[in-house]
Amino acid sequence: MKSTIVFPYLLFFLTLSTIASLFTTTLLIRFVVGMIAYYQFGEIDFNLNDVIYAAKVGIAGGIPLGIGASILANLKESKEKFPPSGS
Repeated sequence: MKSTIVFPYLLFFLTLSTIASLFTTTLLIRFVVGMIAYYQFGEIDFNLNDVIYAAKVGIAGGIPLGIGASILANLKESKEKFPPSGS
């Protein structure tokens, strides 16, 4: 019953990693857009609202993606453990 011990850790790790990756990606995109605006208009268009937006996107997208990825990994593990019969 190794799967029952690993599953909560995998769920936690995948959820946190997807939240962090979505947060970082969104924050970097918003920062790059702000820097492009700086070169065109002369002022930086990046503030605390961009960080809050990136956190919202990271949480809203990371939780379902992390849960879904851990469920798919668990299903793949159980499929490899019990292969279908060849009749």
